[in-house]
Amino acid sequence: DAEAKIEELVVRIDKTEAQLAAISTQRELLKVRDLTTSGSQLLSQIDDLFNQNQVVITSNPVRSVRELQATGNQVQTSPSRTRVTAFLAQRGEGKVSVSFSKPKPSQPKIEEESVPIFQQSAIGK
Repeated sequence: DAEAKIEELVVRIDKTEAQLAAISTQRELLKVRDLTTSGSQLLSQIDDLFNQNQVVITSNPVRSVRELQATGNQVQTSPSRTRVTAFLAQRGEGKVSVSFSKPKPSQPKIEEESVPIFQQSAIGK
């Protein structure tokens, strides 16, 4: 009878150890599953951002300064500008003059006699 109880306890200990190992494995699997879900969500957000950037870049391409300067010399009449000009002309009964010109770069004015902000003075004199 004592041997049967010992054998039963050994079997229960083995089952408990196996269950503890299984629980540890299941916990690690849950961590991996959670990380995979978080990673998938992050990748989805990154893909959405790339798609939005692609749409923005496609509709408004990035151009070099030289390209911008080259196209800046040409007067481009957009449909909205045409509508605004027509509206203003209609409201002012033809008395409105609209012209578009490139702004001229301004040079900073340097006065010949400038007063220094800080003057050096000898200490102790």
